[in-house]
Amino acid sequence: MVQVYKKRFLMLFLMCFTNFSLMFQSFQYTSISDVVANYYQVSDVAVTFTSISGNIAFVVLVYLGMLIVDKGGIRGAMTFAAVCNWLGALIKYFSLQRSRFDVLIIGQIVSSIGQITSMPLPPLLAAVWFANKEAAIVVGLNFGSCTLAVAFTFVVSTVLFKDSENINNVATDLKTLAIIVISVTSLCLVLVVIFFREKPKTSPSFSQNHREQNEQQKSSLILLFKNFDFNCLLIAFILNFSVENTLTVILNQSLRSVFGDDTTVVTICGTSFMVSGIIGAITIPLLLDRFKSFKLISMISYISSVIGLIAILTSIYFANTISLYVSIVAFGIFMYGFASIAADIAVDVTYPFPESKTSGVMFFTSTLVGITLAPTASSLIDKIGIYFTLIILIALMIIGGIALFCAKWNLKRNEIEIKDSNQSSQLQTVYCVQNGAITKC
Repeated sequence: MVQVYKKRFLMLFLMCFTNFSLMFQSFQYTSISDVVANYYQVSDVAVTFTSISGNIAFVVLVYLGMLIVDKGGIRGAMTFAAVCNWLGALIKYFSLQRSRFDVLIIGQIVSSIGQITSMPLPPLLAAVWFANKEAAIVVGLNFGSCTLAVAFTFVVSTVLFKDSENINNVATDLKTLAIIVISVTSLCLVLVVIFFREKPKTSPSFSQNHREQNEQQKSSLILLFKNFDFNCLLIAFILNFSVENTLTVILNQSLRSVFGDDTTVVTICGTSFMVSGIIGAITIPLLLDRFKSFKLISMISYISSVIGLIAILTSIYFANTISLYVSIVAFGIFMYGFASIAADIAVDVTYPFPESKTSGVMFFTSTLVGITLAPTASSLIDKIGIYFTLIILIALMIIGGIALFCAKWNLKRNEIEIKDSNQSSQLQTVYCVQNGAITKC
């Protein structure tokens, strides 16, 4: 018997809220990189480190994250993430003096440690609480909430930091921001501790039923890397996710290198990129859940994101702001759309391998590449310019597209759902006897 509960939407909200606040903290300083660099008297690359320092923590501690999910379950993983989220925000309150950039980095690392359990969680939450036809949109909504968080960082830069030349005003604005973040993360922690639950009374899908009946199945990472489809998806996801995060980190620096200190262009581009990402992260998983055309939707999304990045390069080259805005919107929709469905498809092709380990490996490897790519791209902008830097990112995306095209698309979880739902329908069929003949009623 399979059944879904309304309480699943509360679990989804709490997960999205936690990841929203974690992601906001990760990018809250890179969106105002010029302000932070001037206030703390550090370089743009050092400000970029406020974002990738969390990635380093994720890479180093990812195995710990898997252990926490395995031993503590979904509730333990969420509580751990919420505690790190709050503690990191609290530490950064003590970094407001201009000489305490090191304390700021420590706070960033602590809050980002929460991502070792929260980032791999969406596919697992989808499997434990939601029906199979809702799995992709659960992952998509989580991506959407993370994207919304990054968009909020650009809004904050416009609303709070209007007078970035006045050091006293910047100090006041940073303090206001710190208090707001502490308040939000405190609320998040309280809600998770009080309301988050481990799992429902009955399984929400046939595939989850099978998994629970075969809990002793091997889950060695060697088996995961022997899966050809997973390796193809992994390469595509690594390059997609790394380029996406890199562009988010260097967007401010990139646009300033062409348009100068025009904050309007930076704000519109940053907000448009994130808002379009939210749209893509929700609509493309909805299409996947509705039509189940895994290969077609994935390929269209990925190819369109490459075309969008090429259009961004062209727009920047000709300094055409209108074309740039349109290109960034298109790129955001398909880039984030693919990222949101890739994690769900990876769970499908590796079924019944544990979702948390599958997504954990995907985020670990993509983060490992991102640690190198983001600061490298930031440094390359200063050395060879934004144009050649974007060409390198486009080349990486094309490599990912080739890997995606080579996948065989052996969708094991989807096959289980189709097979069991058909069997269930046959068992529920009622037969009648009419004129000596047996027929369906």
